[in-house]
Amino acid sequence: MKTLIVLFATFAAFIPTLSSADVPAGWTSFRGAYFEVGVPPAFTAKAIKEENDSANGGNAHDAVKVIHKALKVEFSVFSPQWDGVAPFFKINEATEVLADRKTKKSGKDTVEELTITAKDKSYTRYVLSQSFSDEANSTHTNKTFSIQVPDAKTHDQVKKLYVQWKKTLVQLAD
Repeated sequence: MKTLIVLFATFAAFIPTLSSADVPAGWTSFRGAYFEVGVPPAFTAKAIKEENDSANGGNAHDAVKVIHKALKVEFSVFSPQWDGVAPFFKINEATEVLADRKTKKSGKDTVEELTITAKDKSYTRYVLSQSFSDEANSTHTNKTFSIQVPDAKTHDQVKKLYVQWKKTLVQLAD
């Protein structure tokens, strides 16, 4: 039994988790199925329900939104184990319009940037999807970030915090 405990403790040391160095003072963290991310003060984390949630018992999630209700700001991240499409990458054609789309490819890396606006002008979403695809080895990975803001002034107000928040993402492996 002692050997099993020592073995588990040894492997646990190699599992990446957010440390106090990764998350600024006063922040908490949210752990998804294959990622962990910081949650700034005055923000709350809410797992984004996905179609495949029932397959994993509904307990593990590949995406989260971090919300500041008073500012009407949402930061979102999609960080699956391998590949997929972020739920917030999709455009709801009934209520949203694609204002801009840019795609940059460099070798096996693809970066896609979307600007999505609400038809009623109540918000704008800026989405950044980063993916890696190696067909020869059947490897596909993806992570996608989004910031949703009500206006340009609020965007300017939270932009530095958003950049800091994105840096807290730790992608976990199985």
